[in-house]
Amino acid sequence: MNFRKLGKKIIRMSVFSLILFNCGCDNSTEPKDCAGVSGGDAFIDDCGVCISEESGLVENYLMDCAGICAGISQLDNCGICDDDESNDCLEDCANVWGGTAIVDDCGVCSGGDTEHNFNSDDFGCGCFNPAQLTYCYDADNDLLGSIGSEIDYCLQDLPDGWVIDCTDEDDSCMSNTYDCYDVCDGSAFIDDCGECIGGTTYLSENYLMDCSGECNGSQINDSFGGCCLLPEIDECGVCFGYNAAKDCWGDCFGDALLDNCGVCSGGNTGYEANSDMDCAGVCFGISYIDECGNCDDDPNNDCIQDCYGEWGGTAELDDCNICSGGSTHSANSDQDCAGECFGSSEVDCAGTCNGFALVDDCGVCDDNPGNDNSEMDCSGECFGTAYINNCENCVGGNTDLNENNCTVTDIDGNVYSTIIIGNQEWMAENLKVTHYRNGDEIPQGSGWGALTTGALCWYDYDWSHVETYGYLYNWYAVDDSRNIAPEGWHISTDEEWIELEIYLGMSQLEAYIFGDRGTDEGGKLKEVGTDHWNSPNNGATNETGFTALPGGYRTFQQNFNGFGWHGRFWTSSTFNNQALSRRLLYDTATINRYTANEKEGYSIRCVKDSE
Repeated sequence: MNFRKLGKKIIRMSVFSLILFNCGCDNSTEPKDCAGVSGGDAFIDDCGVCISEESGLVENYLMDCAGICAGISQLDNCGICDDDESNDCLEDCANVWGGTAIVDDCGVCSGGDTEHNFNSDDFGCGCFNPAQLTYCYDADNDLLGSIGSEIDYCLQDLPDGWVIDCTDEDDSCMSNTYDCYDVCDGSAFIDDCGECIGGTTYLSENYLMDCSGECNGSQINDSFGGCCLLPEIDECGVCFGYNAAKDCWGDCFGDALLDNCGVCSGGNTGYEANSDMDCAGVCFGISYIDECGNCDDDPNNDCIQDCYGEWGGTAELDDCNICSGGSTHSANSDQDCAGECFGSSEVDCAGTCNGFALVDDCGVCDDNPGNDNSEMDCSGECFGTAYINNCENCVGGNTDLNENNCTVTDIDGNVYSTIIIGNQEWMAENLKVTHYRNGDEIPQGSGWGALTTGALCWYDYDWSHVETYGYLYNWYAVDDSRNIAPEGWHISTDEEWIELEIYLGMSQLEAYIFGDRGTDEGGKLKEVGTDHWNSPNNGATNETGFTALPGGYRTFQQNFNGFGWHGRFWTSSTFNNQALSRRLLYDTATINRYTANEKEGYSIRCVKDSE
């Protein structure tokens, strides 16, 4: 709108109004105001406009904000007066006219009247991210970081294994709980006498307490559980017993007693009770038992011997003039099946005299030698249930092999038993190959601890161990692209071990942690008995047929260790650039998952490739 033209139009209208007022027909002689009203109060304002109550006009209403009559200046939203629309003030991001607030790097309206500082949402780790905090490395996965490992990290840059709690004083103690003997997860405790006992102290509870319940007291128990001071115990060790515990021979707690004849007998006397009584029960009597066991004092009625020499016996000579009957053999038992004394005719197993039927190894009687032992299974057990499976192995029955037991052959010609567990087929024996799949020889471990290439060795370099326990390989042999597994097979991975462990009953959550896990899953893999495992070989059932053996291991310092105690197995997987492995022990049925030095020597089990 053109305010200048509008102002001129208003002035013309005001002058016209004045002319109308001055042309009235008021005949009064009083002075007239600008509106032509005698004695009126209308007046001329600064812009020459007659202002009166009747006109309804406001004083200087034609004056703009700059004080210019009919001017075109106006106040903008910031209260600034001028006639230039191009410099009117603007509204900032906080909706304040002429404000100085702007959007910062985090997209937040800041400064000006917002009371929000520019980029105050960035604490050094990016917009809206928490500021750096101090974290510590959790080496034992107990959610407590190691003291002394403190490093500041932004949350989004935090590596795995770092936690905010930096209070772990001992990484080897996952529970961080110690008993009074300072043993992690120990069972020692303070007894009633204030002594640390139990656990690995090997001290008994309240061992300093006497029988009266007084710590470091001097009373002792007698033989019957009584409690008194030493001078109050009699010769038999009884409190206030007054030697009443002596027997008739004078022995404390002895067994000697007066027998029916009044003689002190038994115990340490050397006398048998009632040994002075005859067979008729008369003390110091003369009756005796004859050869037939009859008791009396008359020798004239004693019994006589039969033909077998037995007193009072009934044996007599039979038809073959042999003493028979009584306590001897049956009468005429020397006759053969044809009735001839001492003849050679015999009854066969079918009951036929001079027959040809025979009993085979399974106890079956018939006269056809062509079907002898036909009731024997492939394992040699009579009436057994073992059979030949698709791999031409004798399985089932008493073989301890299930129907899935098969074999695989490596490049050296070694034949291994295999076993199907769940959806996996595993070797049931430790690997003992000496060549990679391409034919290259796997070197023996000269300079073992310095090697960074594949190598093998055998425990204590005792060659007799190889056939049963296989070789020990460093992890570089596992990781070699030339492959040491038989064709169609591969070294077991960490995930394949976890699948096996879950199949055996371990929870999925527990399967992925480190350390000893599970309850009896390791026992289901271990060979039964103590032929190879040290006693007690806890929990071993080998119900899977896996037949894990304690082949020991070789350390990166070149020492051999753990034979009979440990079965350690490589996987082909890594965690934080360290090789993952499994350990089975003689005294537990659990399975240990841990990372190991690649320079150590472990046993290997292979898994068949997926179809």
